[in-house]
Amino acid sequence: MTETNKFRILLSVMPSWALAFGTTIISYLVLMLTARFLAEFKSLNSTTVNITAFVLYGIIIGAACFLISMKYPESWWHVPVICNIIGITSAFGEPFFLTSNLWKLFGIGWVLSVIGTVAGVLTGRRRRSKGLVNHYTKP
Repeated sequence: MTETNKFRILLSVMPSWALAFGTTIISYLVLMLTARFLAEFKSLNSTTVNITAFVLYGIIIGAACFLISMKYPESWWHVPVICNIIGITSAFGEPFFLTSNLWKLFGIGWVLSVIGTVAGVLTGRRRRSKGLVNHYTKP
């Protein structure tokens, strides 16, 4: 059995909350590393760096919500919440969250995660009704 197959089997048996939590960690790391990397370029201002980093963050979260919700359509209610827990805690922890531009940047991820979740649930239900679900079995 190849490493790729082992990885696919591992991902196929992980619960949706674990995949969503892993998405939270990975997307936060990508957000921080992207912002740090782009900030090194003196030609870019901070607004461009922030928008680019948060759009990438939102795309990762939206795509992950789509894929997780497609595999687990019954998990539609907690996947976007867990994936966006960093933005949610920022909303409650940051005193000037709504008066700054931070809510707009995190809002990109929130909107994309809701769109991805709805699309994933609809796709997952359609695939299940047609019998197209691919289940991996343990060797």
